[in-house]
Amino acid sequence: INAEYMGTLSECLFFFRPFYLTFVAMSALAAQTCTPCTTPGKVFTAEEIQQHLQQISPEWEAVESRIRRCWTVRNFAEGIKFLNAVSEVAQTVQHHPDVHLTSYQSLCVEIYTHSVSGLTANDFILAAKIDALPIVLSKKHKSRLE
Repeated sequence: INAEYMGTLSECLFFFRPFYLTFVAMSALAAQTCTPCTTPGKVFTAEEIQQHLQQISPEWEAVESRIRRCWTVRNFAEGIKFLNAVSEVAQTVQHHPDVHLTSYQSLCVEIYTHSVSGLTANDFILAAKIDALPIVLSKKHKSRLE
């Protein structure tokens, strides 16, 4: 095996590693559907938030009344591709996150239920669906957990 092939193989393994580690645990949550928030729903307690965080990628963090995950994508075009994929999922489930693409490759998604100004089951369902989307990360990407 030549060095060029090994570089490509290790990049592929790096790319798929987060998806492999989180796919099995989150497949049940990602398969669920969001329910319309036509009436004010129950906002999760801090304990419920911690329980639900364990069902999605550990890269998500609870910040105030929302959950947030950030990535460093390879370039602007990859960031836009990912945001388009997020928007398709959000439209499908009718639950819309706040998205931020700054400095051309820093991307963050924040999720909360706008109608109740807090976290509900819908937020974690959407997060699990976002976790299942492919994303091309920059070599400069650092895990929040490192």
